[in-house]
Amino acid sequence: MDRFWEALPHMLGEVILVSMWIIMIMFWRALVGFMARKSGSNEGTFWGTISLPGYLLAAALPFYVYCRFRDFDFFRPEVFALAQLLLNASLGLLVGEILFFGALRSYSRRKAGQEFPGIFRQLIKGIVYLILILSFLSNTYKIDITPLLTTSAVFTMVLGLALQDVLGNLFAGLSVHISPPFKIGDWIKINGFFGRVEESNWRATTLRQSNTGLVVIPNNQISKNEIVNFSAADGSMFYDISIGLPYDVSPERLRRVLLAATSQVEEIYQRPAPAVSLIEFADSAINYKITFRLSNDASPGLTASRLASRVWYQLKREGISIPFPIRDVYLHHEKDDHDKTIEHRLNLIGGIDFLAALDGKLRRFVAERLEECWYETGEHIVTEGAFDTDFYIIDRGHVQVFVATAGQKAVAELGEGDFFGEMSLLTGEKRSASVVAKHETRLLKLNRDTMGRLLSEDAQLAEVLSKTLAERSSRNSQLAADHHETRIAAQKPAEESAARAALLRRIRGFFKL
Repeated sequence: MDRFWEALPHMLGEVILVSMWIIMIMFWRALVGFMARKSGSNEGTFWGTISLPGYLLAAALPFYVYCRFRDFDFFRPEVFALAQLLLNASLGLLVGEILFFGALRSYSRRKAGQEFPGIFRQLIKGIVYLILILSFLSNTYKIDITPLLTTSAVFTMVLGLALQDVLGNLFAGLSVHISPPFKIGDWIKINGFFGRVEESNWRATTLRQSNTGLVVIPNNQISKNEIVNFSAADGSMFYDISIGLPYDVSPERLRRVLLAATSQVEEIYQRPAPAVSLIEFADSAINYKITFRLSNDASPGLTASRLASRVWYQLKREGISIPFPIRDVYLHHEKDDHDKTIEHRLNLIGGIDFLAALDGKLRRFVAERLEECWYETGEHIVTEGAFDTDFYIIDRGHVQVFVATAGQKAVAELGEGDFFGEMSLLTGEKRSASVVAKHETRLLKLNRDTMGRLLSEDAQLAEVLSKTLAERSSRNSQLAADHHETRIAAQKPAEESAARAALLRRIRGFFKL
């Protein structure tokens, strides 16, 4: 019974110690949670930083107080020394975390919000703490730390071999952060994985994919592979999708259709405007790529899905099908299609004075040998001063005519049914103007060989053509005389006859008739 009463104070002291532990830890936990919720995100980070050192202090302080007032006849002094060491260590850790947080926050403010790389933060903190601990043990407790600093060569070699992957990740992480190809929040693609950078530390980089969760990539893999960063400094990112479209639809029309689809997805920025590029002539289709920008906070996978859906509906409305690698057998009525094409071309030829002068057989001969040519908006068809000899009929679209003396302004615009290049075709003279496609344009081209065959089969054709061209020139001169009155005189019959004779000589000389 006497022993019980003697041990009772010690038991009460231990109960008080445990109670103080529980109270201090619960109080600290409540305080951290309350302050983190009350403060903003930056302050919440601060309270999260000092959370662990605070728990250590909450545990060490009651233990130190308990040991400080204990009867050391029962409680050995070594335990008090341990309590003092724990208290000093927890206080040092708490103060160190506060100083580190303040230094990093100051860095972030100087760098306009740029976050200090986590790998350097952890590395510097570890080195500083290690130096402080060793210095504290050496100076305060007179502990010889030399054996900790000098290890055998064999142990160093074994340790290096055992930790080669860890050290590889560490140094690769350092190299990545010294010249960073990305930052936290960027969308990157590496080693086949695409995602947003969630974390980058001394060992690995974590990507959050838009549809499958987190991917952790070791730093040594990052240093060995190519990295594609889709994010821009202005808070946007670029993305692209590819689609195969049919060969029988012109690229310019398809660009208009695809750009119209991008305008229907609100997440896609219209400034800068999306771009459509032709990237490949594949077996079953022509592959196009749509490149666009969107917010860095948006989901690129979801946006691409919405765009693909809009593209499908836009193509459906335009009557354009998306090809896929199958083999279809079609039965065409080729004769009917050919006859319709020839009939359409004959109607065009009938509106051209020097070709309308041909008889029906020769007009059909010309219609069957016209070549279909497509030109994109802004593409040069003929160039002033060139010596090419092709003649063109505009089947669809519009072209603009430019001459060097007029500068950048078009002097004329030609549309469906109009033609140009007849003098170069018949006489071989150089082009007197440049012709550029104003819109996507389809032309029918008549070349010198076809015209040479016509002239060789009909000896009188050269005279008919020279007469027609001379009469057209006379009419144009008369219209100019009526418009300019005395400034330009109308062409006289004698002059028209001389012009016709000159044209005839040039035609015969050019075709060696």
